[in-house]
Amino acid sequence: MKMATFDIETTNLSAAFGRIIVACFKPVHSYGAIKGKVVTFRGDDPKYRREDPIDDSLLVKAIRDEALKYNCLITGMASSSMYPSSTLGCYRRALNHCFRSSIWT
Repeated sequence: MKMATFDIETTNLSAAFGRIIVACFKPVHSYGAIKGKVVTFRGDDPKYRREDPIDDSLLVKAIRDEALKYNCLITGMASSSMYPSSTLGCYRRALNHCFRSSIWT
């Protein structure tokens, strides 16, 4: 089973104003030992920028693609009720659909 720790930092959790600042994945062994390098996605990275400065869709897609490499994500984030309508909420729902279960509970 491929597992990773996951953390994400945002400016705000509302869909109209919130932006993803950074997200990180750190692979771990199934017995808990940390392995591999941290994979980081930064909102200020030019490859995730679009003409519209508030459009973080390329960044969200890159984070989604990385998350799909793992069977399990370990987070320290709060409950999913905090993310019902934000960009992150869409990301959460996409992950739940792909993994066929809620990973945010």
